[in-house]
Amino acid sequence: MADKYLVLYARTNFSNINRFGFSISKKVGKAVVRNRIRRLLKEICRLNPQLFNTGYEYVIIVRPEGAALDFKGAFSSLKFLAGKINKRIKQQSKGDNFCVVE
Repeated sequence: MADKYLVLYARTNFSNINRFGFSISKKVGKAVVRNRIRRLLKEICRLNPQLFNTGYEYVIIVRPEGAALDFKGAFSSLKFLAGKINKRIKQQSKGDNFCVVE
């Protein structure tokens, strides 16, 4: 799932824990900006586990427009994408273990 700031991928990991990966390219900004955004997203994922289905690996990719995100904007963007991907996971067949929609 994607919006203007973030892209979210999910894949089942056949366990009862969630794992998160973050990808922020150099197009987003210098190291200070990229690390700030990564810390922001990690904190959102840590504080809001109810946003995500249990047993999945999530990859969050930050688009260049994401450099301007603050906590409130990042939270609303991630909440929107998590809702869309959770809906897609519920509709998905049990045999497929990868969920990507661009």
